[in-house]
Amino acid sequence: MLIALALGWPLILVGRIVSWFGKGLRGPLRDAIVVQSITPETRGRAFGFHRAMDTTGAVVGPLLGVVLLGWAQGLTWENAAGPFRMVFLPTLISGALAVVAFLTLVKDPEQSPNPELEFFSTFEALPELTDRAIAR
Repeated sequence: MLIALALGWPLILVGRIVSWFGKGLRGPLRDAIVVQSITPETRGRAFGFHRAMDTTGAVVGPLLGVVLLGWAQGLTWENAAGPFRMVFLPTLISGALAVVAFLTLVKDPEQSPNPELEFFSTFEALPELTDRAIAR
């Protein structure tokens, strides 16, 4: 999303790095949400549907971008970057809508915190560190 606002290569680099980290975090979390919201019998169908929609978006998205870029190049702009910014602007809007949808529509089905999984109490369950273990 930062690419639409970038004025030079450093901000594009930051945008790509943030995107890579986001992709690494997003995948496992999305898979966990899908698994929690379906039955074991429909798991294959749900992940198949997700993969189909992901592939459809990977094909349709760039095609829409090319069409929008062709249309935007026919408009008058102050500089040559204008049409490209016009193409990236809808990605900012759709990304923001995705975040709003996630925050409002995705609910944890269990909604009961597990007190045994608190961060500091997990250290008590670890074995004690001995001199022999440190020497290894």
